[in-house]
Order: sequence, then structure tokens, then C-alpha cells
Amino acid sequence: MTLRLLPRPQALDYKVAMNESVAHHARPTHHTPKTARVMRWWWVRHAPVTVDQGCIYGHIDLPCDVSDADCFAVLARRLPRDAVWVTSHLQRTKQTAAAIAAAGLAFDAAAEERDFAEQHFGEWQGRLAINYSWGNQQGTEHLAAAVYDGSLAQFLRGWFPNNGEL
Repeated sequence: MTLRLLPRPQALDYKVAMNESVAHHARPTHHTPKTARVMRWWWVRHAPVTVDQGCIYGHIDLPCDVSDADCFAVLARRLPRDAVWVTSHLQRTKQTAAAIAAAGLAFDAAAEERDFAEQHFGEWQGRLAINYSWGNQQGTEHLAAAVYDGSLAQFLRGWFPNNGEL
């Protein structure tokens, strides 16, 4: 999750908001706050990454596909107008925020937080992860995972030469 919206906090009367619904079930104590700030979080994942060739991209700074204007129009209508925007340093989060803004949701410049970036996958980063199984006719099955140093298309061509033609 690399893009989130932070609404500006508003002071609410916590005692009234909370105790009206549970007044008959809870006794107020000296620990019950009289007022509290409530913050709602709206998390928006970046648009799809389509240039990853099926590989695990994690912390690699790849662009995203922001061509689905209808999707961004829906987000622009539903997200709060007074939110504080925060993105990671990765271009796909900034592209997603810009697409939502272009669809009609005006907001101040997004703050950048590097810690919001997707995790680094170590030796799996940039590699194709393959989950597979094998077994026999008697019901024994084995599950395994492997990595491949190439794209999904290259892997499939290696297993199915001539586009699968015999």
C-alpha cells in the first residue's frame, strides 16, 4: 500500500458520541476521555503496474497504468475533499494521485514518505516467482516455489516452444 489519504482531524465530543450508544452498558470512569480527536484513513493502492513482465517488483520504481479514467472518476467523487495526501517516493503512487486529481479531486501537493514504499523482496526482487505442484495418480501431491531470472513470457516460451504447437 503506497498511497494514503489523511483527513484533517476534527475534534469530536467522544463522551457524547461514545456514551450515548453504550450508556446503559458501561460506567464512566476517570479514564474516559471527555473529548478525543478522530482521524479517518482512506487507503488507495496505486494503479496496476503492467510493465513488470510478471516479476516481483516491490521496491523497483516502475510506472503504472492510469488509463482507466472511469475508475479515477469514481475515486475522485468518493474520496474526501479535505484530505491530506501522502505518497511514497515511487512514481506509480504519484501517477495515481495525479490521475485522481485530473479526474476532479483537487488537493494540496502530496507529502512524500519513503517508508510508505512497498517492501523490498531481497533476492526475489525483479525475479519471476513460480508456484507449481506435481504428484502421482494415487493422490500424492507436492507443492513448491521457484524463481526464474527472466520474464513470464520467456519462461512460457521455454516450456512451450512454437506457441504450444506440437
